Amino acid sequence: GGDLTTLALEFKTAEDKYYFYTHSFMPRGRIMEHIQKDLAPYDIWESMELITVTGGSGDYKNDYKFILSHLRKLRDEYDLRFKGIGIDPHNADGILADLEDFGVPVTLVTQSCRNLNDATVDLQLSIKSEKVEYNRFNELMTWSFINAVLVKNSFDEVKVDKKDNARNRRIDPVDACIDAHFLELKYRTTDLNDVMDDYLSSMGWV
Repeated sequence: GGDLTTLALEFKTAEDKYYFYTHSFMPRGRIMEHIQKDLAPYDIWESMELITVTGGSGDYKNDYKFILSHLRKLRDEYDLRFKGIGIDPHNADGILADLEDFGVPVTLVTQSCRNLNDATVDLQLSIKSEKVEYNRFNELMTWSFINAVLVKNSFDEVKVDKKDNARNRRIDPVDACIDAHFLELKYRTTDLNDVMDDYLSSMGWV
């Protein structure tokens, strides 16, 4: 849309930890407004290459081509192989077809407590267990985690949201990390099923 948009990549390390990479995007026509409204130094974060400001001064909507280009650049530069891509379905219609060009499953990740509970809780426990790593110079990512709090539905299922009376304290990088972790849990289960199928097949049981 017209605000902060973030992509996150999640990697499983050799030490059985998770490493998160995030990069954010914002349209040029909105950046000064958000610097003042969010009380956040987006211009400094742009100079630190933590955020890409897209388009010109008259552009008020993110150009998704910049996001796709950044994702392709990371893939090609580091020879990455994606397991899947998750996306918040809100305002996603304009990018879905292009994401399919990456040749991996694209999953719509509904932003509800029910859907995100397992990923949110697992990531929270991983952080408490010191199993999560990230670039400590990524101030935008750190700021967004500080802004986030847990909220519950009537079934005690949780997701992250902004703090009360802090509607302009962006949490998009946190949301993106949780969406990535949602997929990690999804494909972890799939991998285990594949291993079990292979084992049963080798035993002649299926």
